Amino acid sequence: MKFFLYCALYYIFGYRKEVVSENLARSFLSLDEVELEKLRKRFYRNFADVLVENAIIYSISKASLYNRIKVLNPELFQQMADEKIAALCIGGHIANWEWGGMAIGNASPMHNVAVYLPLKNKYVDGIMRNTRSRLTKLDTLVPSRDIFKALLRAPRPFQTYIIADQSPSREHHHRVVFLGQSTAFFNGPAKMAKKLKLGMIYIETRRTKPGHYEVELKLMFKDGSLLEEEQITTMYAKHLEQTILKYPSDWLWSHKRWKF
Repeated sequence: MKFFLYCALYYIFGYRKEVVSENLARSFLSLDEVELEKLRKRFYRNFADVLVENAIIYSISKASLYNRIKVLNPELFQQMADEKIAALCIGGHIANWEWGGMAIGNASPMHNVAVYLPLKNKYVDGIMRNTRSRLTKLDTLVPSRDIFKALLRAPRPFQTYIIADQSPSREHHHRVVFLGQSTAFFNGPAKMAKKLKLGMIYIETRRTKPGHYEVELKLMFKDGSLLEEEQITTMYAKHLEQTILKYPSDWLWSHKRWKF
């Protein structure tokens, strides 16, 4: 199934191939066209894998899912809980970021504030929420637009997980050097960390073999109020960049990441 989907995406439909090609070329200036094509194909294989894997969450058991994804150092969550530090876990569209988010929800002893993007179709939205609640701990489930208010009300210590590498709006962003180019990043996570005095943990999800992943928790800081927003955003961007350089085909290159 994964191979046929890869062939359809890459060879038949050419899904966002121009976007992927441009993003890769501007991020890896040292690669020639042959090397870029190899990387492009590996990306589409990864993308097909993730699409198929996320489709099976509606039927997979909780035990089966967590046999496939392992959090390497969950003791960091316990340390944060013991110190009464609320944690903002931040990741990117790397490998299977959905599975990574569900894994850390169960690995943490803290109150889990789960963020989701509501779907327009109420029936499908309900199925998605029920599936998530079956597979991971959801103490508070909140639409992404209401996350700041939810964190203000959440009992401490809590942890929440967000993906923050999409292209931001022109009104709310910080610019950093990322993959060798000036890049706009959402400043929302930095604002929340600073105003709410949150710790921040970078989530690195990586594939170990087909359909299997491991998650490493990387502590960035314990109190965002001691840092400037630009510092926080730059720290996150550097962590994400390091992950991409280690696993370049696993990032979601089909996003129009450099809009401005």
